[in-house]
Amino acid sequence: MAYELEKAGLKVERQVPLGIHYENLEIPVAYRMDLLVEGEIVLELKTVEHLTDFHEAQLLTYLRCASKRLAFLLNFWRWPMKDGGIKRMLNPRVPPLSSAPPLPSA
Repeated sequence: MAYELEKAGLKVERQVPLGIHYENLEIPVAYRMDLLVEGEIVLELKTVEHLTDFHEAQLLTYLRCASKRLAFLLNFWRWPMKDGGIKRMLNPRVPPLSSAPPLPSA
């Protein structure tokens, strides 16, 4: 997956560490996100028969810890993936981008 995204010209970070800070406790690497695309989109890759609430909770935790807005849970067990193998998630604590780049004029 990372190879194909990089081939398409996107910046991809692999196994991105996420830390936790709580009061006086600091855990520098509590979690690892599978892929972070362009520094903004979290991709969590699975190969399981069924995605569960646990998988969604894991991804929402990553979004919150990393202060990212958008993530996709991709299950390679399902084929074609469009038939239940892709779950899009938003972090409600991060507002959407205030403005999109302008469209090129014709």
